[in-house]
Amino acid sequence: MALGRHLLIELHECSEYALDDERLICETLVRSAEQLRSTVLSVSSHKFQPMGVTAIVMIAESHLTIHTWPEHAYAAVDIFTCSPTMRPTDVVDFIAGRVRARRVETREIERGVILQTAGSVA
Repeated sequence: MALGRHLLIELHECSEYALDDERLICETLVRSAEQLRSTVLSVSSHKFQPMGVTAIVMIAESHLTIHTWPEHAYAAVDIFTCSPTMRPTDVVDFIAGRVRARRVETREIERGVILQTAGSVA
C-alpha cells in the first residue's frame, strides 16, 4: 500500500513564450487541478528575471508544481496526490498542450509504501 503517488512530467521542446507567461502557467495548473476534481486551497507563483516561472497549486489532496526554463524550452511538473482515486496522468496531455511541448516523458513513483505485516495496524 502506498500513501501517495507522485507523477513527474518532463516537458521538452516547449514554446519559450508559453513557459515565460506566469498567468498561463498558473491557469494551466489550476485548470489541471480542477480537471482532476481536486480541491484547490491556494496558488502561488514567482516570475524570474530575465525569464522563467515557478508555480505551485496547493490542493487538499497535496500539490501541483511547475518550474520552467524558457531558455532551454523545458519545464518540470510534479503532481503529488494522496487520493486513491485521483489519476494525475489524465492531465498530462492538457499540460503539454498548453506549453506546446513536442516531447513528453513521465514517471510515476509510489510514495510512503507501507508494508503490511502480521499484526500491523492498517
